[in-house]
Amino acid sequence: MGAAVLGGVAAGLLVPEATASGGAPAPTFDHPRTIDHPYWPFEAGRVLIEKDPTAEAGSRGLQLHLDRGQTIQWRGQPVECSVLRSERIEDGELVAWSEQFVAQADDGTLFTFGEIGEDDEDDSDGVDDEDDGWVVGGELPGTNLVVHSVDEPLVLLPAELEVGRSWRVEIPPLGTETARVIRTEQTVITPAGVYSDCVQVLETPHGGSELELSWYAPGIGPVQKLDREEHSRLAEVARQIGKVEARLRLSTDRRAGRFELSLGSSEALLQARLFGPTGDDLSTWLHSAGGGIGKGGAPLGHSREVGTVALRSPELPLEQLLAAFPEGRYQLRAHGPMRSSPLHGELDLRHRQGAERP
Repeated sequence: MGAAVLGGVAAGLLVPEATASGGAPAPTFDHPRTIDHPYWPFEAGRVLIEKDPTAEAGSRGLQLHLDRGQTIQWRGQPVECSVLRSERIEDGELVAWSEQFVAQADDGTLFTFGEIGEDDEDDSDGVDDEDDGWVVGGELPGTNLVVHSVDEPLVLLPAELEVGRSWRVEIPPLGTETARVIRTEQTVITPAGVYSDCVQVLETPHGGSELELSWYAPGIGPVQKLDREEHSRLAEVARQIGKVEARLRLSTDRRAGRFELSLGSSEALLQARLFGPTGDDLSTWLHSAGGGIGKGGAPLGHSREVGTVALRSPELPLEQLLAAFPEGRYQLRAHGPMRSSPLHGELDLRHRQGAERP
């Protein structure tokens, strides 16, 4: 079939996200290669092309749903897995690949039974510093790759993805992290297009600070991912409203961040208020470190300051920051002394890296 196109770097392809262990009953796999999870279906022969605007010319990524399967032995029984392959190509040469062995349990949960791969950049010194992957049981006939053995398959995605649903990732010796659904019904704008009804997942390592945000689109799978390096400017939008340059920004540093409203004007502004996508008055969240407009909450102060004033929220944990300042259309209302030159404008904020000027 034809190739579909994704935006950004796919999440979940290279790092599994949960264990099947614990007190819950063991999953059963009567038809493991029938993978119809609404947020990550598998269709043999499908090709997905990654679109990454930060990639160098001649570099591209591919995701391939292979026709062949891979049998993995688990608890004395064979489980026939489908093979999800990722490739990175630079100047026509294959420089990295990975294959993940996925299966869907009878309850609809999507599992991975292992992942193997090679990266030319990792082997540039001619020495293999790490294992080439991991597999349930540690045996993979027909390959000379060095794989780490684990006892249980890991959950890629639960069958149900409601807000607050969490699952644990633990692959000895790689470490442990927790994945949690933090938002649903999200619209994601990527270089490849717009995806609706997406699920947003926050991945947090235990005892670490490497956060990842992933978005899963219905009928496709992961369509966008932001890692900790991209969190420094998670979202930004600017717009000229009358004589005021208004800018909204979400900026984070590892686990926490702030929301910022910047107002630049050649005239004095006396009051300003900001309303969120659901109509909530967000003015009380904001303050100005140097006084001026913003001091005292809503309405934002009583100064006749001219120039640019930045109004900031307190530092918040990343999850709370995203919940308090969600994606959507924000309403800005401002006026000068004696309520002269009233301003009323809208800015659409999206949780993604980069600035957009409508």
